[in-house]
Amino acid sequence: MGRHDTSLGSNAAHSSWLRGGQVFIHTARMSLQIVRLMAVLCIITTMGTAFYFITQNANPIDQQNWMSVNMARLNTALGSNREFAVARHDRSNVRMPSERILADPYTRQSADRFVAFAKGYIYNALGIGVAPPSR
Repeated sequence: MGRHDTSLGSNAAHSSWLRGGQVFIHTARMSLQIVRLMAVLCIITTMGTAFYFITQNANPIDQQNWMSVNMARLNTALGSNREFAVARHDRSNVRMPSERILADPYTRQSADRFVAFAKGYIYNALGIGVAPPSR
């Protein structure tokens, strides 16, 4: 008896058909893994480029104030009133406690300008097509 022969007859046709299906499924699964990996790498590269352009093109005062506001929010949530440096329009730094930073309209507006600026680049990176705001 041959390899594909049984007591009922030959099952070579069924065996080849099943093997072909297994090869196809395996190839499709491996191709999907490669496509998934490439998609993740493209997203990481695109978002990294967007964040690079944000840090290079945004107003440094707005960047610092955004960081100060977020650190003040975190410290307030943790029950602390630590002081942070806040940048002023004349590029001087003023130290303020967390509660005062969150109450200061200039600092909040400056942080909001940075967020609006950054959103334009992030939306562009995601392919939504929103033009980044000018300075």
